[in-house]
Amino acid sequence: MVISGLVKDRLLKRSSHSGDRRRQNLKLTPKAQTLLTDLLPDYWSRIHTLMGGLSEEEEKTMESETIKVETFSPAFPIMTVDTKFYRQVLFSQ
Repeated sequence: MVISGLVKDRLLKRSSHSGDRRRQNLKLTPKAQTLLTDLLPDYWSRIHTLMGGLSEEEEKTMESETIKVETFSPAFPIMTVDTKFYRQVLFSQ
């Protein structure tokens, strides 16, 4: 399983969900954050290039649509974390 491998490699930390024993919380470890910081500059540069053509109004529309996606995705809590991070990177210029 992919998640078990990431936990074994100490890239993810797993913890119990307080409200539902069937669910688990996953969090990136500092080791994973460092790895991503090292690996993703080119990726983020490409994203900024792609998003650079958006007008301010289009950026606002994209941000509000992203918020809708995260609001209606409770079954995918890790997606919520990721979209917040992406919004921060994409719209913090």
